Amino acid sequence: MPALKYRAHALLVGLAAGALAVAAAVVPGPASASPAAAPPGGGGTAGCVTTFEPPSTWIVICGNGTGSGGGGGGGGGGKVVCTLTLLSPGQIQFFGLPKAPPGEAWAAITCPGNSPFGGVTLVDTAAPAATPQELLQEVEGQLTVRPLAAQTAPPRGEDGLVGLAEWYWVPKADWHPIRTQRLQVGATWAQVTATPVTVGFEPGGGQAGPAGCTGPGIPFSPAVASQTSPCSYIYQASSATQQGGAYAAAVTVTWRVTWQGFSPATGLVGGVLNPALVIADQFNLKVAEGQALVSGTGVSQ
Repeated sequence: MPALKYRAHALLVGLAAGALAVAAAVVPGPASASPAAAPPGGGGTAGCVTTFEPPSTWIVICGNGTGSGGGGGGGGGGKVVCTLTLLSPGQIQFFGLPKAPPGEAWAAITCPGNSPFGGVTLVDTAAPAATPQELLQEVEGQLTVRPLAAQTAPPRGEDGLVGLAEWYWVPKADWHPIRTQRLQVGATWAQVTATPVTVGFEPGGGQAGPAGCTGPGIPFSPAVASQTSPCSYIYQASSATQQGGAYAAAVTVTWRVTWQGFSPATGLVGGVLNPALVIADQFNLKVAEGQALVSGTGVSQ
């Protein structure tokens, strides 16, 4: 499963303005083409992932860092996909290219844009296969963790009361890990997983929230006469002095982000990418002065 290496005649020189910039490729005309010189520093491929598609094609996926969409899929920046295809003996003769060094071969570069032909380059057909860590660089950007729609009691849109516990929880149906698609090249693969761990509350108004609760929290049931939850907060003052007359509150979920990969050379590998990724579900909460009574039929004042 060869991977790509750029030699003295490499043409890829990086990304600019959402497209892959390449050096001038060949001089037009049969039997007079010559590869361009490498850019300063050897024309490295930082930020790119190269995969091999048998029998003779390499796919180079690079992020442009602009955050725009594009080929290659995933999130966290645009992607530009270029294809490197081995030249046939007739094509090599047509371009007038010298014989490739042992272990290398001539390939044509095709990239998106008005001039898709990007020239020719040498690829190292004896290079090692992609590692799980290299595939991780690409698949990590595909993970998207969105706020979970938390529920509260009193329900959103209704005023809370000073001295009355504000309950919060996440429906159990939404409390589950999310995973990227597995990125695989041959037998080598990598995948990223985010797992919800705790639910918390930010009361707003400069007040410190309670400690996070392990798990999604406990749903409030109006039919239960006496109930408590560690996932609750009691306001000691109304929101009358807050901007807009409401607290800028939020229910937060803390996620643990991990990855796992495999290759025949390394076996199963992985680790923790982010032990505490906090995603907030924000809302405005009005809290009124009043005496609250919790009964078996709900909340009254």
